[in-house]
Amino acid sequence: MIKIGQNTTPLTSSEQKISGKNSEFRKTLAKVEQFKKDLEELGPLRLAFKLNMDKIKQKVEEKRAELAQLFKLAELSGDEKARTIASIEEMLEAYKKQLLEQMQAAKELEDEKQAQKSPSAKVDVMRAFAFLDAKNAAQNKAQNKQDELLKSLL
Repeated sequence: MIKIGQNTTPLTSSEQKISGKNSEFRKTLAKVEQFKKDLEELGPLRLAFKLNMDKIKQKVEEKRAELAQLFKLAELSGDEKARTIASIEEMLEAYKKQLLEQMQAAKELEDEKQAQKSPSAKVDVMRAFAFLDAKNAAQNKAQNKQDELLKSLL
């Protein structure tokens, strides 16, 4: 609906580019805010694990689409389709297991490299993460108590 006095002239190409950049900026800002919120809620270790699992899920879904296309799943029907789906699921489980093993091996390699550089640094980082996790848990508990108190007062 156009309101009286509203500018109805089309945007120029430069105005469209600026508008597009603002939209991209807002999307990026929203992603950063979500990351910050997740980091505060989960803590660094759990967030890193969640991000790795999200990557694995994405790769598995990409592989699922690739296999469905490779086996022409859309063209199959009945028992043949069911058997093919079961085979694809088995392949995806093996693929997921392989990705998890690769992730673990990469983590162990990185830990080993860190330990070689500075043996005490590994312990200090782990202590820092444990401290941050404990601090986050305490803050969440305090916030929950405040929320409960406010609810009881209302």
